[in-house]
Amino acid sequence: MKTLEYYRSLPDVMSSTEVAAEFEEILNDPDCAHISHDTVAVLSELSERQWNTYTLLDNGVRGEVERLLEKLWRDDDANLAEILFGVAGLLGLPSFLSFVSLRGVARMSAAVQSVVAECVAELQETIADPYSGLPR
Repeated sequence: MKTLEYYRSLPDVMSSTEVAAEFEEILNDPDCAHISHDTVAVLSELSERQWNTYTLLDNGVRGEVERLLEKLWRDDDANLAEILFGVAGLLGLPSFLSFVSLRGVARMSAAVQSVVAECVAELQETIADPYSGLPR
């Protein structure tokens, strides 16, 4: 994986093809499934660039990102939960909400339960369309 600074220095507006290529590079890196601050930050950076394309990421890549978010999830890390929900919201990943809901809140820390409740309430109606509410 390239450095976090590389991803932070990418232009805010990129083509969807360029962003997809960056995602695919991350997803093909065997080390990306290990939780690290940098991996999560890179996903967040790329998700913002994807959102700025005003198009949905290819379904195959979106599915791979969803699976990676599930691997990165921790029931005891509220900061991580917020970032992962942010990525899911920006990319339009409704299956991530289902994944978290099916885990059951009883196994989650109180702080994560709070994040889950807030994010699910905010995203459940619009997560499939991250551009909901924007003029088209």
